[in-house]
Amino acid sequence: MLALGTLIVAVLIVAAIRVAEMSWLERLALVGTALSPLLIIGSAYLVLRQVEEASSTIKAQLFDATAGRMLDLSRVFIDFPELRPYFYEGVDDATAPEPLRSRVRAVAELHLDYFDTELLRTRSFGRTLRGSLPSFDPWIRGLFRTSPAMCKRIEEDGALGEEGWYDSIHLLYRQVAALGEAAWMPAPLADE
Repeated sequence: MLALGTLIVAVLIVAAIRVAEMSWLERLALVGTALSPLLIIGSAYLVLRQVEEASSTIKAQLFDATAGRMLDLSRVFIDFPELRPYFYEGVDDATAPEPLRSRVRAVAELHLDYFDTELLRTRSFGRTLRGSLPSFDPWIRGLFRTSPAMCKRIEEDGALGEEGWYDSIHLLYRQVAALGEAAWMPAPLADE
């Protein structure tokens, strides 16, 4: 250990003598060379902090967009309380008078649009959103169990095949329907 310390001191003395013999430009270059690793480490740290901040900003924006759309869905039932039974109490819209029936269908589409978008967002930004938002699956499945209007609309969309509008939400509906728990099922599924 003593030998290593002596070697370091000897190297420093030789370096000091050589530095004394250097011009100011050579000294400046030496200082720059010695400091460059520190500057690289500092720059890397700042880049990592910027990436973390960008990730936090994206997460906050996605959360705000989701929360805002959830409030819009809730506001529908505040503004039109007569619609709530068609989504949470199993009331079928088949016998509803117009324009109530059309409003129920429109709100069912609004819900399906929102849910499908959120499922797509979760799939696309899953790594960024991890831990930020709860899963929408239980809410979606619950509505398929209590809303004939949503079941009918997703069935209509499924019948369009490749021209259908929705994507990921079909799987959740099929899971609920396979258990016989869907609020409404077309005749072929109901007979099975």
